[in-house]
Amino acid sequence: AAELLGTAGVDIIAYTCTTGSLVGGLGWDQELIGRIKRASGAPATTTATAVISAFKELNVSKVAVATPYNDELNQLEVDFFEASGVRISKIKGLDLDSEGMWAVDPETVYRLALEVDSAAADAVFLSCTNFKAITIVDRLEQALGKSVFSSNIATLWGLLRELGRHPSITNHGSLLRHV
Repeated sequence: AAELLGTAGVDIIAYTCTTGSLVGGLGWDQELIGRIKRASGAPATTTATAVISAFKELNVSKVAVATPYNDELNQLEVDFFEASGVRISKIKGLDLDSEGMWAVDPETVYRLALEVDSAAADAVFLSCTNFKAITIVDRLEQALGKSVFSSNIATLWGLLRELGRHPSITNHGSLLRHV
């Protein structure tokens, strides 16, 4: 697929699956980026790479995480984030299969985010590019008084930064105002 995208003259390619871009542990995201670059000849990034960069941008050392995943996938995420220097204060998933992930409504994501948050967390991360979360991020930030972002927001932020584009995007959380 990366080889075909390379023939389209794209400016950058993003591998947009959170757990898929970290499933191999620390460095797996960088391996994927290298493989995509070699196959396509285009710059590349992954969701996991963008999330780690977003944690650094926002000075997040401890994060609460809401996911649609099962305990096994949640543990892979904990291992990757902690190996990258970010501690997990709490993580909770909805234990959904891949078909169920996209069907979760934003209000369910909102309630799950409230449930995982704690005073110990610097931010809340809504993990999964299939999570419908972008519409609730601003409301969550107002309710919690801290940064909240989703996999899709982090990926968009990372792509814009990689491309040297710096628009100020409002109404979708503080991270996109840091582009």
